[in-house]
Amino acid sequence: MVGWQFGHQKFVDELQEILDFTRRLLSWEIRGQEVEEFNLLGLNAAALRERSHDPMKFFGHRHMLADYKMGPLCIALNTRRALVREVELAAATAFKDASGGPTRDDIIRALNRLSSLFYIMMFDYLPEGFEPASSGI
Repeated sequence: MVGWQFGHQKFVDELQEILDFTRRLLSWEIRGQEVEEFNLLGLNAAALRERSHDPMKFFGHRHMLADYKMGPLCIALNTRRALVREVELAAATAFKDASGGPTRDDIIRALNRLSSLFYIMMFDYLPEGFEPASSGI
């Protein structure tokens, strides 16, 4: 996924911000520190959740499923969203105490917001005139 090949320096800059965040997230986990308040692409955790849960309000589209007609950027974003979701689920399994309760809700929640960000970005990079089919949600 090489954004500058598509003429999207903004996209490349956004990916760099996401990379920087994931590095901080890794550092917080390794050091046993609580995840700090964060903004990604100008959105705090609450705003990321709100936008990903109500795309009609913010983007004029219902929830959508990936479609090849979305183009390479959106497909690549959806792939990253799915990969982050897998990491989130793995973290939910890995970060449990002896009774099965979560020990790092902060990391799990941050990963959830990161997957939400990739979903939000898909709406930002839909090809002009593309109308996503409804996901049924």
